[in-house]
Amino acid sequence: MADHLSWSAVWQDFIARHLGAPISESEVLAPRIWRVQGPRGQAVLKLCSSARAYSQECEAHDRWADRYCDTRDLSLARILGRTDFGEGEGALSQRALLFEWVPGRALTDEMAHNEEFFRRAGRALSILHNKFNLPQGTALVNDLDLAEALEARAESLRDFVCASEAAAETKKQLLSWLENWSSFRGRPRVFCHRDYEPRNWILDLEGRFWVVDFEHARFDDWLSDLLRLREGIFFERPKIEAAFLAGHGKDLAGDDLLCLRRWEILHALQTISWAQRYGDSRFERRAYRLLNARLKADGLPAFG
Repeated sequence: MADHLSWSAVWQDFIARHLGAPISESEVLAPRIWRVQGPRGQAVLKLCSSARAYSQECEAHDRWADRYCDTRDLSLARILGRTDFGEGEGALSQRALLFEWVPGRALTDEMAHNEEFFRRAGRALSILHNKFNLPQGTALVNDLDLAEALEARAESLRDFVCASEAAAETKKQLLSWLENWSSFRGRPRVFCHRDYEPRNWILDLEGRFWVVDFEHARFDDWLSDLLRLREGIFFERPKIEAAFLAGHGKDLAGDDLLCLRRWEILHALQTISWAQRYGDSRFERRAYRLLNARLKADGLPAFG
């Protein structure tokens, strides 16, 4: 689906049901995401990366979008159409969502230093964390306690650390950090975006704050929504991080701060492992930067 003129009749018909025919224009916005234009307007076509991603994106919109997400502080783009052509060969590339088009601004250099912009981003995340709640007694898809879930994730990384070319003392400390997650036992899970960073925010022409891309969203520790930010735009920018946390209404102190440091180690190692498998040098560099800063603070050689 590199160009709309080569799309199959199935895709042409899917888009035409909502925008009319013919498709007059398309533009690649990101991998698997296009802006498309028809007689009745514009929309965003997104191919979901997996059945789970499709399900999580749909659930986030179906469960909460109409109830909480149509305000100046937080808006979600409406799903105009969805298609799941079922299981079988190529099925993963055939799960698609068509979203309303939101005209707005991506993050500019000026906005990257604008504390009020990040205060608004923190406020939007606070709405996700505090209002997107399931009825009491509702079972989560993953019923593992958070400590058990993180232990399972850490277990998968121990061989990766051992096989690395890092210094012996660095390996020893990393393996120690990957042990014993009991301090996370009983920590509450809230609804998390889990890919919360500026590329998934839009400030529209009327000043409304939009959040997009919910394919990773699920219930998790609220700290998981800080990880992309801390490895990215918050790195060495304490003022905008402080503004963000003020907007959210949280302070990083006590148990939260101790748990965040463990989260960062786990997240960085997972990201490096993933990025090396899939050849994503951008995410690999960011994760190395975060991990090596943590190692440096403890007087240890870099991981790589």
